[in-house]
Amino acid sequence: LGRVRIHRGVLPIDDHPIKELGFDPHNAMCDVTEFTALLRKKKKPLKAALLDQSFTAGVGNWIADEVAYQAGVYPGIYCNTLSDTQIQRIYGSLLQIVKYAVSVSADYDRFPSNWLFHYRWNKAKSPKKKKQTKKDKSNSKRNAQEHLNHHSDSFGHPIVYETIGGRTTAIVFELQSKTNGYRCFENDDNKVGKIQTYDEKLKRQQELDDRYKLVEVVEEELITTKKRNLEEMQCDTK
Repeated sequence: LGRVRIHRGVLPIDDHPIKELGFDPHNAMCDVTEFTALLRKKKKPLKAALLDQSFTAGVGNWIADEVAYQAGVYPGIYCNTLSDTQIQRIYGSLLQIVKYAVSVSADYDRFPSNWLFHYRWNKAKSPKKKKQTKKDKSNSKRNAQEHLNHHSDSFGHPIVYETIGGRTTAIVFELQSKTNGYRCFENDDNKVGKIQTYDEKLKRQQELDDRYKLVEVVEEELITTKKRNLEEMQCDTK
């Protein structure tokens, strides 16, 4: 799937296709002002924009999902409708995720336990319905917990899957806003790796979830965002 190109008389970084790549979020990240301006020009879902290599180089499917999850933003929301605070959270999450992953040499067993990464790969087909035996019924509670554990984040919130930007996308609606909300995410420095049981996830939810809930945008900022979007639409029609 790879290609080897020979460049004569020109630096590879100044030649096609490398010169078409966007900023590198690890080695050459733009500032938040430039990031905001670039992202707002994208009239496409956030997930699609993050995967666009002409926007940001090197961001793949799992990083895009992780950024949206940690920022508390639904990955299907259109970039030109994002609030200033949401974009700041997306920017900060992208920086933090890439920096941390590089610092541990992308050893996912050393990723914080509250990262979506550990749980997003668990997509599976629902079991076919069949007539239950007495033994099946007696195990129904255990089976239900196993299913919830298999399809939930570190706090036990259900993970659902949608296709956004042509890619399978893991979403936790309890923690990702479809409107103007966001999250102030912090890495769980006390525990790394995957949380193995649903009971442990629920315990973490009771103890820690207040620190990670969605924050609603204040009315003034919402009005400002709508006003700006209206002005941009009027400019586009001129």
